[in-house]
Amino acid sequence: MKSEWCCPEFQERFFQSEGRRDGLGILWNDHPRAAAVFLLEYRRPNRMPTEPIAEDGFKLKFCPWCGRNLLEQYGSDARLVEEGLMFPIGQIDHTAVWVSDLERARAFYERWFKATAGAKYSSSKRDFTSYFLSLGSGARLELMTSPGEVARLSHLAVSVGSRNAVDRLVKAMEAAGVHIVSGPRLTGDRYYEALVIDTEGNLIEITS
Repeated sequence: MKSEWCCPEFQERFFQSEGRRDGLGILWNDHPRAAAVFLLEYRRPNRMPTEPIAEDGFKLKFCPWCGRNLLEQYGSDARLVEEGLMFPIGQIDHTAVWVSDLERARAFYERWFKATAGAKYSSSKRDFTSYFLSLGSGARLELMTSPGEVARLSHLAVSVGSRNAVDRLVKAMEAAGVHIVSGPRLTGDRYYEALVIDTEGNLIEITS
């Protein structure tokens, strides 16, 4: 059975639902190195960064208005995203650059930054080859080459966790007037992605 809001007051004060930005509200906080929790915090209007009541906000187990157990009610942030109750929290998956010499560029990052290259990818549909390089535990670097492309920054890829989350987010962005370059699709290297343009003209790849 799909999740429903535990009460109207919680829905109204949930920061990650569309529309709410300040005042007293609830934030779903999901850090990769700590347990995910609900936080009660206060945000002063038009103040950046946002200001919690305590150093990390008040951690909540139960809804302050109806008393229901929040984790039992909502399960996880993935469930909230999948059921359309909140937008996904994006994580940088990789950044991509066009290079003039693929092997030379790969060797540079392997030598100087101890990068580890994955298998070389060659498209069966066009003259395009690439490597994904892993650097420690952070986001990856994609090196790409194709005739006619000059060396330059290409795009930033942000992962939102699932195909359904990609679909929901792109639909909401399109309704809000964001420039959609290409809708969600499965690429030749098995990425489920969409391409959009941010407010500064940068190409953003949204991936599952």
